[in-house]
Amino acid sequence: MITIGRRIREMRRIRGWTQEALEQKSGISRNFISLVENDRKGISYASIEKISEALGVSSSQLLRDDDYCPIPVINSAACGGWENFTDLNYPVGVADRYELSNTRDPNAFYVIAIGDSMVGGDIREGDLLLVEPAREVNSGDIVLARDPEQGVAIKKFFQREGRITLVSLNDKYPPLIPTPDERFRVFRITEQKRKL
Repeated sequence: MITIGRRIREMRRIRGWTQEALEQKSGISRNFISLVENDRKGISYASIEKISEALGVSSSQLLRDDDYCPIPVINSAACGGWENFTDLNYPVGVADRYELSNTRDPNAFYVIAIGDSMVGGDIREGDLLLVEPAREVNSGDIVLARDPEQGVAIKKFFQREGRITLVSLNDKYPPLIPTPDERFRVFRITEQKRKL
């Protein structure tokens, strides 16, 4: 499958442009363009529009309906401590705001990161984080943890001998130890979009 990042790179190279040239024409940083072109970062629809305008093509030429689909942004989630969380009473797949992704998980959704406890993992306030409930979670993954008594938090997940520890990537914050409860869940975060 040809990704949007590869399409951007191809169109940029056809024009004989460097990433710096595309940065100057689009207002999108060269570092971000490099990450997108190498499929290491997701991209917002607003950024797609800026890049397509700079390249002189329509956004639909960069996007293909079979590659990307709108995914709901359903709430925010704290990166520090536990925070109350609801799906705002929307059914699965419905929200006021959407972002594009090429996920194949029909239950995927985005949350907005709040706080600074994950800055060591380059997750910053306002970043959009794609949560894919169908993806397997392994020790060491970044997750959205949902504790039925406490709320939700974005942390690095570790499990050893049945004990779960949720670790911040900022030394200012202590690890969280969830209460043992069969309703406790972790969902893998698989993509991050930087707030530009």
